[in-house]
Formats: sequence, structure tokens, C-alpha cells
Amino acid sequence: MPPRPSGTSSILIGTTGFYPYLDQAVANKFPIGEASLPADKVSATSLFGGYLGMFSKATPAQQSAAFAFIKYLTSKQGQLYWMEKSQGYLPVRSDVAQAAQSFLSIHPAQQVSLSVLPNAVANRK
Repeated sequence: MPPRPSGTSSILIGTTGFYPYLDQAVANKFPIGEASLPADKVSATSLFGGYLGMFSKATPAQQSAAFAFIKYLTSKQGQLYWMEKSQGYLPVRSDVAQAAQSFLSIHPAQQVSLSVLPNAVANRK
């Protein structure tokens, strides 16, 4: 059996998409703090993300529906909804972060990641 932690500190590297699962696992047993990753001497975050695509062999009706969904998901309204309801994913639009200050004030993981997004680095492996 592994040794039990002393309760003083621990480090876990993850993304904001993992935060809801971590929060659930911790279940308020101890506070969770967030910090950006150091990148040389500037705080940064790593870039991950999902993909949106449309299959070329889809029927015209399927392509139309897919395009409508992509337009919605990348709109300000769609990005706000996705960020707030997923409780972990970050918007791709800077105006969304500005419109979500009340949400971000109670979701510190997203706030930390958004604050360092201008210095984000892609995984180089």
C-alpha cells in the first residue's frame, strides 16, 4: 500500500477539462489551488483542444445541420454555454471571457488558465 500523504501539499498537472473530476474526487476534503505552468520566466498554460469537422460524404441535410451546430458552438452564446455547462473547458473567443466574469469568479481553474492564455505553449513532443 502506498504511503498516505502528509496533508501539506501535492502537485497535479492537468487541464481545466479535468477540474470537475478532481473537484468531485476531493469532495471538499481539502482546498484545491490553481497555478499556471512556468514557461521559462513567464507563466503559461499548455494548449489542448477538441476538433470540429464535417464529413464530405455526409448528405446535404447532415452537412447543413453540422454547419449550423459549428456556427452555434463557435458563437459567443455557444461558447458561453459550453464553458459554463462543461465546467472545465475554455472558450476560444476573448469576448466570451469578458462576458463571463461572474462565472469565472467562482471557477478559479478557468480563470487561471484564461489569464495565461496569451503565453500558451503547444506541446512540442
